[in-house]
Amino acid sequence: MKDTLSKKAMERLTILGEEGAELAQAIFKIQRFGFEARNQDNLVQEMGDVIQMISIVCEELEIPWEVVEAAARAKKEKLQHWVRHK
Repeated sequence: MKDTLSKKAMERLTILGEEGAELAQAIFKIQRFGFEARNQDNLVQEMGDVIQMISIVCEELEIPWEVVEAAARAKKEKLQHWVRHK
């Protein structure tokens, strides 16, 4: 991993943050208006955008994808303990 960030890397992180916010918005619309087809399509699109930006940021910051996958597995295990609806 890099210790300093270039302008390019900062831009990629900013875009990732924006995409995360758009994903949150898609989730909130489903909560407010239901899981109709339009909202489902938007959710899928935004999830894809976030996954792609994570991949781009990993490449830019030289973060191995396997490290991210390991973190995802750890989160899945943690959720098994904390979620109320199984």
